[in-house]
Amino acid sequence: MRWYEILLSRGLFSRGLFSRGLFRRGLFRRGLFRRGLFGIILLPVLVLLDRYTKMWALKYLATPLVMNQFVTLEFALNRGISWGLFHGANNLGYILVTCLVAAILVAIGIWTWRLYCEGKIVCGQILILAGGVSNLVDRIFQGGVIDFISLSVGDWQWPIFNFADIMIDLGVLIVVIQNLRNK
Repeated sequence: MRWYEILLSRGLFSRGLFSRGLFRRGLFRRGLFRRGLFGIILLPVLVLLDRYTKMWALKYLATPLVMNQFVTLEFALNRGISWGLFHGANNLGYILVTCLVAAILVAIGIWTWRLYCEGKIVCGQILILAGGVSNLVDRIFQGGVIDFISLSVGDWQWPIFNFADIMIDLGVLIVVIQNLRNK
C-alpha cells in the first residue's frame, strides 16, 4: 500500500482537493509525479518563494529580529560560498566563485534533464537547482548571497543561512538517499 493510499484509508484528506479524487484518479499512478512534472512546476515556485523571503529580509532586517533564544533573523551578505568560506573583498575571487557556481548549476541542470528523460525521480535535483538558481541571482544582482536565518544555543552559533540553503541541503540528502536505495 502506498503512503497516499494509507492516508486516504485513514480518513485524512477527507475534504477539499484530495477528496475530489486527485489521488484516486491515479495522478501518482500515471507517473506525472514520478517522472518529475511536479518538480518542474515546483522549481519556479521555490525560486520565487526564496526570492520573496530574501527581499523581505533586505527590506525589514536593518536591525536583527530576535524570534526566541535560538533563532534570530539578521541580514548578512555572503560573498563567499557555504558558511562564509572564501568570503573576501577580492572581486576576482568573487567572480570566479560565481562562474564556478553557474557552471555547476548548468551541469546539474543537464544531469537532471537526462534523469527526467529516463523517467527517474528528480525532486532532489529540483530542490538543488531551485536553491542554487536563487543564490546565483543574488550573486549577480546583489553582489553576494542574502542570508538572514541565524541559529544559536548559548555561545555556539551556526553560520547564517537562508531558505535556498535549506533547499540545497534537502536536495542533496534526497539524492544521496535515492542513490543508496538504488544500489
